[in-house]
Amino acid sequence: MITNLDDDSITNEQLETLVAASRVWVGLVLLRDAGTLKANQLARKLGTSASSVTRLGDLLEVEGLIRRVPNPDSRREVLIQMTRKGEQLVRRVMDRRRLDLRQILNTIQAADRPSVVSAMQLFAERAADVHGIHLLVEWPVA
Repeated sequence: MITNLDDDSITNEQLETLVAASRVWVGLVLLRDAGTLKANQLARKLGTSASSVTRLGDLLEVEGLIRRVPNPDSRREVLIQMTRKGEQLVRRVMDRRRLDLRQILNTIQAADRPSVVSAMQLFAERAADVHGIHLLVEWPVA
């Protein structure tokens, strides 16, 4: 239960760290769904710079979640691929997210659930209008 929404003890640095962590998570999901991407392609999908993706990639590679491989079509480019360990992490987190969402939906009366889902779908569509991507296309449900 959220008890204090106006907690001034949360610093901008803490918030930005969490934003960066969420970007890493989204990047892993995008990479899992795409298979292999160039750093600039992944950066474009994340709405960030290729240098940011490169720095994050360094950390993810050390953790064994991604690997970099030479691009067979261009010696100057490196491709980013998800490792088996990365895929397993994404699967575990997505499974947990589905469980959490199921538990939340179980607290909403069955007759009200279609309205909640409809509102969230509208929200995702408006986010697509603002950001130029359709989340249900870029981030498949399955």
